[in-house]
Amino acid sequence: MRLLLGLFVVALAESRKLINVVEACRHGARSPIVKYEWDTGIWPKGYGGELTPAGEHQHYLNGAVLRRRYVEEHGLLSPKYNSSEIYVRSTDYNRTIMSALSQLYALYPEGAQLHSSEMEQAAVPPFNVSNMQAVISELGMNALPNGFQPIPVHVVSKEYDLTLRAYDPLACPYFNEINNYIQNIGFSQQKAFKYENGLRHIIKTTLGTDVDYFQAWGIGDTLYSDWFHGYDFPPGITMDLFWEIMDNTNYTNYYQFTQSPDMYGARLASTKFFEDIINNFEAAMAGTSPVKFYFYSAHDTTLNGFLNGLEQFNYENPPFASTLFFELYDEGNGGYTVRTLYNDQHLQLKGCTQPVYCDYYEFKAFLQSRIVPNIYKMCNVTYDYPGKQRGFLSDP
Repeated sequence: MRLLLGLFVVALAESRKLINVVEACRHGARSPIVKYEWDTGIWPKGYGGELTPAGEHQHYLNGAVLRRRYVEEHGLLSPKYNSSEIYVRSTDYNRTIMSALSQLYALYPEGAQLHSSEMEQAAVPPFNVSNMQAVISELGMNALPNGFQPIPVHVVSKEYDLTLRAYDPLACPYFNEINNYIQNIGFSQQKAFKYENGLRHIIKTTLGTDVDYFQAWGIGDTLYSDWFHGYDFPPGITMDLFWEIMDNTNYTNYYQFTQSPDMYGARLASTKFFEDIINNFEAAMAGTSPVKFYFYSAHDTTLNGFLNGLEQFNYENPPFASTLFFELYDEGNGGYTVRTLYNDQHLQLKGCTQPVYCDYYEFKAFLQSRIVPNIYKMCNVTYDYPGKQRGFLSDP
């Protein structure tokens, strides 16, 4: 009996085929958002959260893993870039766009070549450039130096990005109400009171910076970037004090999801993304779309919202270059399953009867239970959106 069961499990694994993947990630390591005089870090690209070489390195390694997994092992993606197979979207920030490009460079390390040697002389711009022949000779048959393959990264303006930044009141004005509500509930007030009557004085004495509780995130953000990149803390900042400051910083990065009634903030923040996953997977199952890999490059707050939407948040802020994957498998028997991975660890979602490969329709039912109907209306957006009634003929 055990032998038959083992053979059955092996047969299932052999018939299982990966047919679609959705990835959401946090950008890689970056410079601090806010500049403080006491900061010991060196940031050649400037402040404002610019991606550092360490962040580029992180996402290049992510891409190398994905190439091994999705190109070499599963054969999901072609060895060379095929525009019909992959769709990449980023938030409108340098660090997220550059993180996406860094990951894609490793996913597709070999770029295109000219289709004939005649094109070396024919494929030139319509103007004269000195020493053009030297550049042409250096390129050879490569379209670009070092075989680089450019890949388009699509961006939506911040005020319209309900998929990756719905938590931003600029995109979803209703979050102003959520934030105001949470900042005045008992738990937030307790944390603010504790900060105002202890940590604020310590920070002011140690660093010479005096900010209230809801602005203190910038201090933790700067110290975290320093710590990650190996720079010394300013005098007086111990590891215990650092983690105490980080506890406050992290709370203000996820409270709009964990503290809103019925986790409504998390549901708003993840609705459009969950809708995208369902639409992408169903198009793959129906064979109506050639896209096999959807890649979203975003922020820690983005992943906090998604993880809370999935009811999988562990109250630890996603580290730089964190990833969240949804893999759709054809089981070969008419059924489909989904494997969900956060930083390469399996997540068992509510309603899934199997621990790793969740039946697609169980997965879909759970996501649908988290989706907010008519998110445009609930967010109080003022711009035109799909299905909005507009024009004098349709106005009531």
